Amino acid sequence: MKINKETLEETNIISVMKEVGANYEISNEKIFQFGIRSGERAEFAWGKDHVTTRKFDFEGLEEVIEKLKGKPVYFTLDLDVLDPSVFPGTGTPEAGGVSFLQLLDAVMKVGELDLVGCDIN
Repeated sequence: MKINKETLEETNIISVMKEVGANYEISNEKIFQFGIRSGERAEFAWGKDHVTTRKFDFEGLEEVIEKLKGKPVYFTLDLDVLDPSVFPGTGTPEAGGVSFLQLLDAVMKVGELDLVGCDIN
């Protein structure tokens, strides 16, 4: 997949993960999402078989961190996880997000892992 001006509007995280998965055997033991509150039907349909998802909060993060210790981890942080009352400039304002302190706590825990890269959106 080439992301360019023409395809940018049709590109979302799931289309990127499908491309990565086609080349790197991505499975639900390798992708974990926390704090998800919204998405397109196609994203959730693909994610059902490929992603371990915890909607609305970080419950279970400690268990995932234990599984990932000693393994290389790429970390993506989408600031839309924050509640719009905390981060009103989000591109996808949706009530029910986490607080700044909840996010900071989660990031500090993830920071204990062998992070090989990260991005913040």
